[in-house]
Amino acid sequence: MVHDIQEPLRDWSRLSTQVIHRSSHLTLHHDRVLQPDGSEGTYDRLTIADGARTVAVDARRRVALVEDAF
Repeated sequence: MVHDIQEPLRDWSRLSTQVIHRSSHLTLHHDRVLQPDGSEGTYDRLTIADGARTVAVDARRRVALVEDAF
């Protein structure tokens, strides 16, 4: 989609949210959203309790994701 450079894009807006799952370490949300182009859609997001997260990249540009939740 091409946008006129003079016309600023709007931000995403959350219209509603539903908690799908909740535990002591994480919560899964299912949101109904208004996208920057004006269309409605859905967006799933995960809220994670405090913890340490690492993204390691080796010399061959491979990525390893590691998480240690407290």
